[in-house]
Amino acid sequence: MRVDGSEYGPANIETLREWKAEGRVLPANEARRADAELWSLAAEIPGLFDEEALRHSQRRAADPFDKFSAASAATTASRLRIRF
Repeated sequence: MRVDGSEYGPANIETLREWKAEGRVLPANEARRADAELWSLAAEIPGLFDEEALRHSQRRAADPFDKFSAASAATTASRLRIRF
């Protein structure tokens, strides 16, 4: 996982589910497999988020001028920085 430029992990699916339950992993967070170079969204991890969360995350990522998503991302990054 990558949040506000800091990387966390590697973590297995059980740990990711715990982090999700604690509010530390959101669909829009960046994630990648330990053996991969390219980053994607946490929403794309099979079994971590439902399809609605994936669609919502993709919709937000597609609109870089969405003020709500920018403010939400900043708030989330701030909250996550404190919790980790």
